[in-house]
Amino acid sequence: MELCPKCKTQLRIRQPRMVVEGDKSPDTPTTVYLVQEQFCANPHCVEYKQTVDEIKHLLYAEKDDSHDH
Repeated sequence: MELCPKCKTQLRIRQPRMVVEGDKSPDTPTTVYLVQEQFCANPHCVEYKQTVDEIKHLLYAEKDDSHDH
């Protein structure tokens, strides 16, 4: 777990969200990520409740077959 760069308190994770990239065109491979924002929970810190970092987990990557032809 990361620490806040200002106060060195352990960061907390917000509600994760799904991000899908490349799904707007059939010519681009689709990838799906789980993104977790990390925020400072110290009410005395200038970064309080602010997103300090993000963790991006790859969940799915469609194989790009365009190079196989």
